[in-house]
Amino acid sequence: MADAIETVKKELTAAKADVTRKAKRIKAMELQLNEQNKVIQALQEQANTVLERNKTLQKQFDSSYTAEELSRYLNRTIADFNSNGSTDTSYAQYVISSMDVDLKAQVYHDGNGTMRFAAPNLEQPTEEGLSSIKISIRAIPK
Repeated sequence: MADAIETVKKELTAAKADVTRKAKRIKAMELQLNEQNKVIQALQEQANTVLERNKTLQKQFDSSYTAEELSRYLNRTIADFNSNGSTDTSYAQYVISSMDVDLKAQVYHDGNGTMRFAAPNLEQPTEEGLSSIKISIRAIPK
C-alpha cells in the first residue's frame, strides 16, 4: 500500500508539474496573442490610412484634367458664347474678345505619358488656391 501511495504521489506531482507547465505555456500564448492583436490593429490603422489616401487621390484624379481637355473646354465655352444669339441686340452682337486664365492647380504626370492638372485642395479652398478666368467682351455694331 505504501508503494501505491508513493506511486499516486509521484503521479500527482507529475500532474501538477504538467499543469504548471501548461499554464505557463497558455500564459505565454496569451501574451503572444495580445502582441499579435496589437500588430493587427496597427496594420488595420495603416490600411485605413492608405484607403483614405487612395480615396483622396482618386477624387483628385477624377476631378483632374489634361491640358487638351482644358483647352477644348475653354474653346467650346468661347465658341458657344460667341455663337449664342441671346447676346445679340438690335444694335450690336457681343463676343468674347479675350480671356485671361490664372490657373492654380497641382501638375502631375499620370503614368500614361499625360500631364494632368488637379485642383489644389477641394475640401479647404483658399483665395490663393482659386483659379480665375477674366473675360473681355466687346460689342460688334450691326
